[in-house]
Amino acid sequence: MKFLASLILFMTATWSAAQETQQFSTDNIDQLEAAAAAGKEDREDDSYVMQQDVLRRHPLSLNAATAEELKSAGLLTDLQIDAFLLYRRLLGKIISVYELQAVPSWDLPTIRNLLPYITLAENEPGIASLLKRLSGGDRLFIARYGRVMEKSIGYVARTDSSAAHYQGSPDKLYFRYTYNFKNQLQWGVLGDKDAGEQFFRGKQRLGFDFYSFHFFIRQAGRIKALALGDFGVNMGQGLLQWQTLSAGKSGAVMNIKQQAAVLRPYTASGEYDFHRGAGITLQLGKWEVTGFVSLRALSSGTGPDSLPGSEAGGSLLTSGYNRSTTENAHRNNTGQLAAGSTVVFQSGHWHAAVNLVHDHFSKSLQPAAEPYNLFAFRGRSLTAFSTDGSFTWRNVHVFAEVAADDQLHPALVAGAVSSLDPKLDVAFLYRHISRAYRSFNAAAFTEGSHPVNETGWYTGILLRPFNGLLLSAYADFYHFPWLRYRVSAPSPGQDYLCQADYTPDRQTTIQLRYKNEHKWLDAPAGSPTQKLPGLTRQSNLRLQVSVSVNREISFRYRAELGWYRSEAVRGEGWLTYLETNYAPGHKSWRANVRMQYFKTTGFEERLYTYEPDLPYSFSIPFYYGHGYRYFVNLKWDASKWLARQFHRQLQVACWLKWARTAYPGQSQTGSSYDVIQGDHKSEIRVALTLKK
Repeated sequence: MKFLASLILFMTATWSAAQETQQFSTDNIDQLEAAAAAGKEDREDDSYVMQQDVLRRHPLSLNAATAEELKSAGLLTDLQIDAFLLYRRLLGKIISVYELQAVPSWDLPTIRNLLPYITLAENEPGIASLLKRLSGGDRLFIARYGRVMEKSIGYVARTDSSAAHYQGSPDKLYFRYTYNFKNQLQWGVLGDKDAGEQFFRGKQRLGFDFYSFHFFIRQAGRIKALALGDFGVNMGQGLLQWQTLSAGKSGAVMNIKQQAAVLRPYTASGEYDFHRGAGITLQLGKWEVTGFVSLRALSSGTGPDSLPGSEAGGSLLTSGYNRSTTENAHRNNTGQLAAGSTVVFQSGHWHAAVNLVHDHFSKSLQPAAEPYNLFAFRGRSLTAFSTDGSFTWRNVHVFAEVAADDQLHPALVAGAVSSLDPKLDVAFLYRHISRAYRSFNAAAFTEGSHPVNETGWYTGILLRPFNGLLLSAYADFYHFPWLRYRVSAPSPGQDYLCQADYTPDRQTTIQLRYKNEHKWLDAPAGSPTQKLPGLTRQSNLRLQVSVSVNREISFRYRAELGWYRSEAVRGEGWLTYLETNYAPGHKSWRANVRMQYFKTTGFEERLYTYEPDLPYSFSIPFYYGHGYRYFVNLKWDASKWLARQFHRQLQVACWLKWARTAYPGQSQTGSSYDVIQGDHKSEIRVALTLKK
């Protein structure tokens, strides 16, 4: 209790800048946390943040925006976009932002999220010449450095484990330069070195372990989009391809539809989920045709039956880590040729599309011979195709995608969103995906981390009983027809969430959430029923309060309790943090501080939380055991100082983050080759950003 009292006193005396560090909306943060807790891959996708940064500099004109521009912004659902366009067509231009409250299915939280990115003024002509695009855009340079201060055993050479010894330094390095002309032309280059990887020596003689380049054009005559270098492809509802932030179960219960442009530039440092080559989208009246081709090297493990020097590979490795002799032996050892196309017909409030993707690998992929892998893909080539469509009728938006691979294993996702009343929205989604269906780079709305071996029915509801109160809930019932990792039999599952968001005024938001999930897992090793799955129950109760005292000071507090129950394990856990925010308008510095306490009885009760980070970066760590976490984010805007000293008009900012996680009473932290001797782990990260 003395520690908690000291914590509160310390936090109330230290302020931070939430506007500078929180780069995602509340719904996006909730979605990212839910995906991390569900075990879905971290795509390290910061394209959303980059896009919002461009929109802040060049707000979207609501009185001139097209349906495509509104969808690309990623701020509204299809139902909200159709309602707005109909409102604008019937009543003319929007005169005041207060008028937006009259648009059907638009509520106050939606409008508040929009305000930083929109304008009612008429923008200059939207399509600029190529010459103007090349010279009049925004430029951004970012350099980041970080490292864990304590040395883990992976950096200590050992004669009995030299293959796993990290070959490089614990420094993490990153740089990026991007040029963007109002999202009509953009290009950039980045380099990334993970901790433990070599730098200008050994396997990385060219410096960074990962380099990326992209060149992207939009709205150039009939060319709607042209991508060269690294890019992402999004099709339908993600059964074939989805390489950006995807919809999933979260507190944003109506967010069930995948929505993004087919081609998008790839700007992140993740080393797996993107294509490298060329793609183009042509606009031919109501028809839209996209084609792409990609050739790149991936990493794969050793196949279960492969011999040294054989052509067989194991499963694809997606971490991007190349730190040890073992990891470097698998680096870029498998070539991938990917090609695909989509043809879309758009007319009024409906669209239909046909999609095709083909992947060919230089090695035959051979996953481990486990029972749950009985229907996994094996071989060199895979083709999958689908058709998708959507339409809006009055206050109902319906969408679906039907897919199959070259063995005709089927997959289906279908859903509907409806605004039944200004105070009531509902959403429904059904998916049925064969146990043998396979497609690389897919990310649909599913319980599993990849769309395969699943049937389910999701229902969401959003109720606005009065201004300031949002009540949301969902129920999801699903079934896995075949075995899964750690589940040695077909199994059902169910997932529930209830949430209340109360905003009594513009400065205060109170959120209360309860989540409950039932699913089956194998008993732990050593149990008499080790190979028999048993029912597990996991529940979480969360209270979160956000308060803006004024334009300079804000607070965020979260307390979360978790319970885990199975035949072999019973445990509880809780996590609480207090984050304070201060952004003095007359000062050039900003700061962000969080103090956090967590305690769980085991790993199964681990808790996830989004953590503000350096610009264009984020993390969602999980916590278990007993300990404390505290960090400080600082920003110094050097623009005015540079203008006085050197008469240069540049937006220059320096960022610093220092964090420490302490585990009182423990002799070591971490696992495997990341074990650190001692009861704490400290990190330091710095960044420099230049904008012009």
